[in-house]
Amino acid sequence: MMNAAHTIISRELVKPSSPCPSHLKTYNLSGLDLRSMPEYMPLIFYYPNNETCTLTPDDKVRVMKKSFSEILTRYYPFAGRLHTLTSTYIDCNDEGAVFVEAKHDSQMNMLQHVSEENDIVAQLFVDCMLWPNSPYTEILLGIQVNHFACGGMAVAISLSHKVGDGCTLGSFVSHWASVARHGSTDHKEVLPLDPYFVQSPATTNFVPLEIVDLLQRRPNPVTRKFLFPNSKLSDLKNKVITEGGLTLSINNPTRVEVLTSLIFKAVVASTTPTSSSFKPYFLLSAANIRNKFVPELPQTTVGNYNTSMLVTSRHESETSLSVLVSKIRKEKIDLERLQNV
Repeated sequence: MMNAAHTIISRELVKPSSPCPSHLKTYNLSGLDLRSMPEYMPLIFYYPNNETCTLTPDDKVRVMKKSFSEILTRYYPFAGRLHTLTSTYIDCNDEGAVFVEAKHDSQMNMLQHVSEENDIVAQLFVDCMLWPNSPYTEILLGIQVNHFACGGMAVAISLSHKVGDGCTLGSFVSHWASVARHGSTDHKEVLPLDPYFVQSPATTNFVPLEIVDLLQRRPNPVTRKFLFPNSKLSDLKNKVITEGGLTLSINNPTRVEVLTSLIFKAVVASTTPTSSSFKPYFLLSAANIRNKFVPELPQTTVGNYNTSMLVTSRHESETSLSVLVSKIRKEKIDLERLQNV
């Protein structure tokens, strides 16, 4: 698997099916966009070989390209260019998004045994455009369709964080899929997922220098994959409830709450020297705030409309699972109470 051959079949710029109107040629980034890291959010979908499907691999790619071109007309900034790292606007020049088709000699199911830091995973994305590992480029969106020896297919998507957050990426993919499936027997009409754009005023403010400095100094992140069976999750939830007792009174902790707390607790334990004093640790969780605006923004709003929930552990006693879950829940409640950002 480690030496599997990887071949680029084709590479092209897919342009919007209709040109961007002249009054939309400049898309100003919002203050929230400007404070986002100029890195790429990766998302990949794996499709096992379906022998009952009548479409050939070439047919599937043709459908994807056509629908991709159509969807870029709606998401017009994604086909534009962010000319410099400190640019405050996107030049919506219709130059297009990158679309790559690649072939892999490996079996697709072998990827489940490969860590995300492995070069093979990076090869599945256009120009290795994922998180902080890729070099800066003016291009905002890249798609790579990967064909495997088993007949399976993986579609890898990279979207610049400067133009949107995870919610934006999810909305884009859902809309693209709906357009691609339109006309099939089980998909008679395109879902109402049109993007909503907030027109931000032009600004002379540059990207904060601390953001650029942080990006340049930040070490490469380390990722790991953990699998938790449902039985262990239930045990973990019960442990949190028992540990909290009457003092914290935690009812029905969620899987996300308990697993986030467990992983954070393990990180703290593994990085705290036994011979030194305890240093503060901080847990950041992203939260969508589109519904916190007045009037409320649609969930399909393009941009970085998110905030961070911050949990602080300043003492070792604050790293127990029950305390961490309680703090995470308090942050969620405080966010729910927020009326208008």
